[in-house]
Amino acid sequence: MKRLALVGFALALVGCSSAPERPEPTELDRIDDKIALSTQWSENLGASAEQTAMLWPAVQGDRIYAAAGETLMALDAAGSVLWEQSLEQPVSGGVTAIGNQVVLSDAMGSIRSFNSANGQASWSWDWGRETIVPVTAGQNGLLVRSTDESVALIDFQGNEIWQRQGTPARLAYRGQAQPLAVDGGYVLPNDSGEVMALLAQDGLNAWRRSLAGVRGELVDLDASPVVAANSIIIGGAQTGLSALDPASGSVRWDVEVFSLLPLATDDQTVYATDLDGQVVAVNAASGEILWRQTGLKFRFPSGPIATGAGIMVVDSLGVGHLLDTQNGAFIGRLKTGLSGTISLTAIEQDVLAMDNSGRLIRVGINN
Repeated sequence: MKRLALVGFALALVGCSSAPERPEPTELDRIDDKIALSTQWSENLGASAEQTAMLWPAVQGDRIYAAAGETLMALDAAGSVLWEQSLEQPVSGGVTAIGNQVVLSDAMGSIRSFNSANGQASWSWDWGRETIVPVTAGQNGLLVRSTDESVALIDFQGNEIWQRQGTPARLAYRGQAQPLAVDGGYVLPNDSGEVMALLAQDGLNAWRRSLAGVRGELVDLDASPVVAANSIIIGGAQTGLSALDPASGSVRWDVEVFSLLPLATDDQTVYATDLDGQVVAVNAASGEILWRQTGLKFRFPSGPIATGAGIMVVDSLGVGHLLDTQNGAFIGRLKTGLSGTISLTAIEQDVLAMDNSGRLIRVGINN
């Protein structure tokens, strides 16, 4: 078996005619804010929420790059617009900043690169496949993943290195995990319940592991994985959280915390938002559940993000919550004005929150 070494590094159903009735969100109890949260600045790039599953900004140094609808924008850390570029087609996912490039995918299946200094177009690679997650930058190129589970590696000038045809799941949620870059390749969880480690040089398997068992068709390993306690942590709709050995893909532990949203970690603990909207903390070494915050049930918050002050999520009604890492208690709250599907990105000690309508805010954390 080929091996890879590790480096420190409520969505709509596809194929369903109707969605189940949404349960009533849990009412929020009054809290005493121990840490003040504030909106430092906001920007609205404008987008149709139906066009995108989730939008992701990119942070590089003191610059922020964000795209929504047919607009690509660069901002400084204080929220001032540095440049703005009109796109030929709506963006279909987040952006990736690497070197002097900002790379995104559009609704026509093209991967496009722009100069990060001035927004001028650099190159375009026309794949013709839908992509809804940002490209993943590795040591020798950019990994592109489509919704039909095909993958391709292109170099930093937009030249194709290899492609690999995927097999889409018959029924899946409208979401996808962003591949994880590792030393020598990439780790990809997919909608059928398989995790593959692909070699960067040729796209062949270093190892392949099925987590699906016999639990049904909607397996969906959509939670973008993280590295914690020297394991790769994978999350899915029916598999729960699983810790995999990075060299062989063998399962070290699994626990019934079912999630479709990006995971977060501070290396010793993994944080997940489950299918009901509860935020859960899991010991990364053992899989033991440390705490579960039930106060956000059916408010369907974002995937969590770990900050120096605590764990932050923003619920689908636009309320931001800061949780104590030790016990999950609420220690800060903020009305953000966002709604729908929301992504969180770290910036210095603060958090960037962006919804799939193109609204972007910087949440200040006064620790």
